[in-house]
Amino acid sequence: MARLLFAAHDPGGALILSALQPEAQRRGYDVVFTGAGPAVSLWRERGLDVTEARDGEMPGIGFPPQPADALVTGTGFSEFERGSWGWARERRIPSLGIVDSWTNFDLRFGAPDGRIFPDAVGVIDENARTRISGLNDFEAPVMVVGQPYLQIQTQVLERARAEREAPNKRRLVVFFSEPIREDYGEGRGFDQFSVFHQLVKSLPSKSNADVLIKPHPREETVGWRQALIGYEEQCQLTNEPTPALTANADGIIGMTTMVLLEAHLVGIPTLSLQPNRTDKINPVIDEFSEVITNADDFGMALERFWQQLGSRTPVLRRFQNILADSDRRLVSAIEQIVNKSPDS
Repeated sequence: MARLLFAAHDPGGALILSALQPEAQRRGYDVVFTGAGPAVSLWRERGLDVTEARDGEMPGIGFPPQPADALVTGTGFSEFERGSWGWARERRIPSLGIVDSWTNFDLRFGAPDGRIFPDAVGVIDENARTRISGLNDFEAPVMVVGQPYLQIQTQVLERARAEREAPNKRRLVVFFSEPIREDYGEGRGFDQFSVFHQLVKSLPSKSNADVLIKPHPREETVGWRQALIGYEEQCQLTNEPTPALTANADGIIGMTTMVLLEAHLVGIPTLSLQPNRTDKINPVIDEFSEVITNADDFGMALERFWQQLGSRTPVLRRFQNILADSDRRLVSAIEQIVNKSPDS
């Protein structure tokens, strides 16, 4: 039986790979998971058997000793994925790195001595392929594969929202955070805590909604506990899983997170807060959501958002097309790199 080695550190790549497993197994592949960082707990929460690369080890040391026919990874800020591509190349194992969003293309392949690439890169759509292929010194072939996690997650959320109990009079709003301060400092013009403080000060005075704060898996909750001091009556911290929060939310607020797109795909009202942004970090968000770039506009934007709570917003066809058969397209892309392998 052919074996696929799935490897990830960051949550985005881990989610895509776990969503891909059923289709890969349906086609007869043995799938082995190995990871580091947030990916390990995320996969284990889903009942997957994961080999963990321990802290302090060089990337690749934690990989299972079994041979593999292909390495499939996420792409992110960690050296783990980049190190795994070199590990695979040394063993003549073809590798595919999957980009799970439309952001941070340059950072995903950066290394101290230049860029490092897998044998091929998978992206969501033609827009992403054009942008990533335009990077200086970009060497890897780029394949359009869709987004399997969004495909599966949309189906799951649609079912969950259809089966949930009738909503209470009080609505639920969730603010999904991102580790912007940790990753970029002041480089984006805002961070999660500056946005939160402006958000909580701008909440409608007569609110009919509970507001929950969901930290990103790479964030330390201690920072959020400090940020919430004095605001406990307006907001509460939550560690509830993202799918459950999204299934029950009447509206979702974020900055550049892909959870905003997950919400849009099931018709949940969204609002993106990016005051003083220095660039369109995740330009796709501007296509489906109201994006506020001036902190002075928070109040009026939140009033409009509050009026939409509980309604179903129309889903743009462009994003519906991205989801079509993504899992099948991505496994077919893996099979292409396996068939091109010198050892095949």
